[in-house]
Amino acid sequence: MSDSSSPQPYPGIDTSAPLPRDFTFTTQRAGVTLTARVEHPSWSYSNWGLQIGVTINEGAKPNQGRTSARRPELPFEQATVGDALALFDSVGIVPCRTCSAPAFDPATSETNREGECESCFLRRLERDFERQTLPSRIRDLKAELQRAVDHKAKGFTHRLLAMIHPEAGGSDYLVEFFTEKEPTPAEIEKLLKKRRSAVLNDYRLTHLDILQTSLQEALAKAEADKAAFAAEKAAARKVAAKAARDAKKSIGAAAKPR
Repeated sequence: MSDSSSPQPYPGIDTSAPLPRDFTFTTQRAGVTLTARVEHPSWSYSNWGLQIGVTINEGAKPNQGRTSARRPELPFEQATVGDALALFDSVGIVPCRTCSAPAFDPATSETNREGECESCFLRRLERDFERQTLPSRIRDLKAELQRAVDHKAKGFTHRLLAMIHPEAGGSDYLVEFFTEKEPTPAEIEKLLKKRRSAVLNDYRLTHLDILQTSLQEALAKAEADKAAFAAEKAAARKVAAKAARDAKKSIGAAAKPR
């Protein structure tokens, strides 16, 4: 799939008409439905120029992506429908560099998706966040597991996690209690009242055997993710190193006298 973004004919449309603020146009291109709208910075900010927003398959779930294109040298007051359509035509569609689904061409529009479709971009952001937070998550899981083991060894049977919503206002906060037997709902309410919580049912009670098992499983998964991230990083380094070697060889070959 490719899109050269060449000017398109628009029969039946007066392209010389002044451009209204509520201008909207939808068409099929490169196998997808594209919708263009004039965006408010066009008339809200002086010297901003014409700006349109473009969406792929608007209304679809999950979101298929949105970008914008701009002509800063063209004041909105002087813009025509034809100017907006020409700007719309300039926005290219390319295959996503990860999955080949339709994506915006970063060379022709203002986007930080770098040639990825919206789904792949969001998935990569989530993956990057998981990678960055994984070390602290592993530390937290280990500490939580050790607390459960230590309290079970001391004869405790249950853990109560409760969110305290202060009666006097202010930020909510989480508290952790360990009990020597399963507390009743009335006993839990009494405990939360002592903490002056305005809400008395925002808690989770877990037997330590079940808690220990779930924490061990979560820790095992986190450690597996850590190994997978390390392997991905090593593979990326190999690819980058090979690209650098290939580039060096190409430069050397081009420099040889013929």
